[in-house]
Amino acid sequence: TLVALSADHGVPNIPEQDRERGRQARRLKAEEIQSALDEADRVAAARPGTPDEIATRVADVLIRHDFVADVMTPALLLAPGDTCDPFTALYRNSYRPDRVPRFPLFSLKHEGQGAGRYGVAVRLTAGTMVDLDPAVHGSPYDVDRRVPLLFMGAVIPPGLSDVRARTVDVAPTLACLAGIPVPAGLDGRCLIDASKR
Repeated sequence: TLVALSADHGVPNIPEQDRERGRQARRLKAEEIQSALDEADRVAAARPGTPDEIATRVADVLIRHDFVADVMTPALLLAPGDTCDPFTALYRNSYRPDRVPRFPLFSLKHEGQGAGRYGVAVRLTAGTMVDLDPAVHGSPYDVDRRVPLLFMGAVIPPGLSDVRARTVDVAPTLACLAGIPVPAGLDGRCLIDASKR
């Protein structure tokens, strides 16, 4: 028997606990979000423009809030070429102009009202959590993105590894351990060195 265990996401610390430990953290209240969205709506409606021009104006307003680390417009997210910013790269890899996530800046009062309707993707500052529940997830930070990955079975060598692994490595690793050839072009790689089994 071979067992692989992982998780779909991590969970950040509760902001109040982090603050007690002297770390920078905050809970973002619905009223603060609504105020930022209302300001964005006023700027967007103030004068006509192309969707890109409106997105840029909205981004310029939202970035001024102390809980916003970055606002990425469609022009930035769809720009050709690589970026050296890891967060921009992450958002580019998951961006779809027809489906911009409403999280993290969306109205808890008015359905459909949020920064995403202008095509912009928003990243909150590290340690900022939207006030929905005691703990929520959905940030691009390691606390949400890093998950445990364990393999167990008689053919698994004991030990720990700090080698970078991804959840897409589960299938190729299980295939390698079962003696099944890994199909060409499959995402991921075998994490177990066959010579050490």
